[in-house]
Amino acid sequence: TKPISLIISDVKLFFTSEYHQWPLPRLQPPLPAHLRGQHFQVLHELDIDQVTVLLKGDKMLTVSSDTKCFELTFATVRATDDVIELIAKLWEGIYKFPLDICTL
Repeated sequence: TKPISLIISDVKLFFTSEYHQWPLPRLQPPLPAHLRGQHFQVLHELDIDQVTVLLKGDKMLTVSSDTKCFELTFATVRATDDVIELIAKLWEGIYKFPLDICTL
């Protein structure tokens, strides 16, 4: 699987792929236009209010909506917990009751 980045705003989750240009642009002559890419490409975006459930593992998180399911793996349990806490806080700010968070 290809690594993705998760970007969280006040109202949306953005699942993106990151373009890593190597060597770094400042250390080489400019690349031709056909070799340049956008730093981030949005693969999918999901409104916070469309999240229906979070499924938590040790370093894993599944974000589900009515139409999509995203499985994310983090480097640490703390990172997983921090992301869950943020998504739940934003969701609860909209609906005024707790988001379903299930643990494996």
